[in-house]
Amino acid sequence: MTQSHRPNLLFIFTDEQAVRTMKAYGQEDIQTPNMDKLAEESILFENAYVTQPVCTPSRSSLLTGLYPHTSGCTENNRPLPPDVPCFPELGRFEAYETAYFGKWHLGDEIFAQHGFEHWRSVDDSYYPYYTPGRDRSARSTYADFLAAHGQQPDMGNEHGMDGFSRDFAARLPEGLSKPAYLAQEACRFIRTHKEDPFVLFVNFFEPHMPFFGPRDGQYDPNQVPLPPNFDHDLDESHSLKARLFRRAYAEHGHSGLPLKTKDDWRRLTANYWGLVSQVDTYLGHILDTLSQCGLDDDTIVVFTSDHGDMMGAHRLLAKCVMFEEAVKVPLLLRLPHGDARRIAEPVSQIDLVPTLLDAMGQNVPDQLQGYSWLPFLQGRQGLTETDVFIEWNGGNSGFGDVIGGVKILDCWREMADDQTIRRALQDPVRT
Repeated sequence: MTQSHRPNLLFIFTDEQAVRTMKAYGQEDIQTPNMDKLAEESILFENAYVTQPVCTPSRSSLLTGLYPHTSGCTENNRPLPPDVPCFPELGRFEAYETAYFGKWHLGDEIFAQHGFEHWRSVDDSYYPYYTPGRDRSARSTYADFLAAHGQQPDMGNEHGMDGFSRDFAARLPEGLSKPAYLAQEACRFIRTHKEDPFVLFVNFFEPHMPFFGPRDGQYDPNQVPLPPNFDHDLDESHSLKARLFRRAYAEHGHSGLPLKTKDDWRRLTANYWGLVSQVDTYLGHILDTLSQCGLDDDTIVVFTSDHGDMMGAHRLLAKCVMFEEAVKVPLLLRLPHGDARRIAEPVSQIDLVPTLLDAMGQNVPDQLQGYSWLPFLQGRQGLTETDVFIEWNGGNSGFGDVIGGVKILDCWREMADDQTIRRALQDPVRT
């Protein structure tokens, strides 16, 4: 392909966004005008699933086209090995400007790597997982942004890093929030490189916990519906992990809320919706900039999330469990000059990398474990694979988490003796 006909890629994804947080997916009460406008212009996948409902494993699939057991990223904070290629390393992108902005969670968080030349980071909490030789006194570019705006760091480490915690950032005015910062940087990148082909990944941290932010007052909790399965019981036919999480939330709450009553859950959900709407605003800034630069017809746009969120289903929160609310995500794909339509067939995010490489005129490497949807989307054939595979989460992914100051594993010990715990950990299906 000639340089003038190389399509750009703008890949925008959120962290922990439930599928029913957009009007396009049936939630009429939430305000997501930019997501819904993009949905009207895109191929919307009604039943899109992650490879594993946990941050690091899912992200590894989105970036490499490999299942977590193949990339090695089977748990949170497992670094992506240097010899496992990411998207910019899978094709011939020498003429492209390549950028990754936002949460990475695949190791060495704040350092440019895996073929991405431009890097903007937003989280200083991952320094314990840096590989040997990395500078643990360094901080994220977002921390530098906040310091330049007069904010005083609230966290540090023994190596001299002074940064900003997630709770601190979530309490800041919206203009200093992570979505505002990432949109500012993404828009600047697009304007700077509007004459160049580019690959730009942007990951918004929100609506990931903590479930509060500058939009907490946007929605009236009394008008926020609880999911229809809110009161569904969990018994011994359900995983021990799910039952453990449910007890921990009931006893210790989350994000400063007790979660004892339905009103507590509505308040939490209203906060969560506020985070989604906050992201929507800054998604709009990025898409508007793309349009203002005349790049709509030259750019493939993806919008999705790394996993869903239970947000009250079965009185659970977050992810790490094998329920539909955790494994299903929004997925929009806008192709240049492509038709907008809805796809009902179930699909897996494992196919995104080969599809995007194919759509960009790149060869699809044989080692990828998904396949390109392009022949299907162009009407040349049906879906090659109609089964979706989701991997078990393992004993990691939550057992060491802290809810209300109490470790999940400590709460578990109140439910079972050590012998039962050991037996459960040896039985992945039951766990």
